[in-house]
Amino acid sequence: MYYRIPFFIISICLLAACSTKAKEDESNDIDRLFPILHDTASISNIKYQTTWLNTANYKIYYIGKPKDSIEINYDMSWYIKPAMQPGIRLNDTTYMGSYIIEARKPFKKYFVGWMQEDRPEYLHGENCNLEITVDTNQRLLNKRYEAYPVMIKNLDTVNAGIAYGDFVGLLMEANYDGEWKLIEEPWIYMCGNGIGNIILPPGEIIITSAYVYTGPQKTLLRWR
Repeated sequence: MYYRIPFFIISICLLAACSTKAKEDESNDIDRLFPILHDTASISNIKYQTTWLNTANYKIYYIGKPKDSIEINYDMSWYIKPAMQPGIRLNDTTYMGSYIIEARKPFKKYFVGWMQEDRPEYLHGENCNLEITVDTNQRLLNKRYEAYPVMIKNLDTVNAGIAYGDFVGLLMEANYDGEWKLIEEPWIYMCGNGIGNIILPPGEIIITSAYVYTGPQKTLLRWR
């Protein structure tokens, strides 16, 4: 089952512990919404259960142009530390400079360093027209837990700030007796680190994942 929502509406149509059939007249369109994901990991059937705020963990497994099929990469990192050379101190400016340059190589067009001189223009994701699609037919791995794949597409005409460091800025809420309450808290880096932002250009997508939560009662979930 696929669910497609505009990000700025701040809603999600996940229904914990149940499924909903798509309308027949939408089935042909739905089939084209989400790419086929190729994942070599052993997918867990352990669902996430928490009695307190869980730390959000929305890492990026793919970023780029939309495709019919996508290879999932659990080891994506924006920082690739060069090998330490003999006699070079950790605070050596040449070494640190090479670290920043090397860090930007794999995904240079998406990475915005905090001291970068040629910073591309972008707006915070909250101010952009983004679309979220959740696929409950496919599964991914989030840490050691079962997870739904989530696709975010930039429908705007400007770059969208989509992540800080390695983490997409999504927080999940659950509906308790008609009141929406957070069940996740943001990932927080504990010290100053110079980690940059990740931007999503117009028309491009990212693939991340959301825990499959379980609990004593069925409820609606959404993101904010």
